[in-house]
Amino acid sequence: MLPILNLICGLTIDLYAPSLSEIRNYYGISQNTAHSSITITVLGFAFGQFIFGYLSDYFGRKSTILVALVLYLLASLGIIMSGDVLILLIGRFLQGIAIGSFAINSRAVAVDDFSGVN
Repeated sequence: MLPILNLICGLTIDLYAPSLSEIRNYYGISQNTAHSSITITVLGFAFGQFIFGYLSDYFGRKSTILVALVLYLLASLGIIMSGDVLILLIGRFLQGIAIGSFAINSRAVAVDDFSGVN
């Protein structure tokens, strides 16, 4: 499961970047606005790591990963159904928060489970 969570982190930005010109055309926005959707995702990623790092220590890794998966799914569905660029940007920020949880929790679980004397 840990490699899949890390894969989602990379795919959220890497698969999205080639479609920026189509997104620009669909929403009728400038190139800078389209590029800012990646920037806002990275900001959400940083914020998500900060918040979910504390939450995972308090509530546990599994529950915070499940909450982040639901958040990611809902944000993705919101983006798919949106016709407004503001909804796109909010959804991308929420996706960034969720992948921040995936990144921090997958590394924490790996350290928790596989640390010890060599």
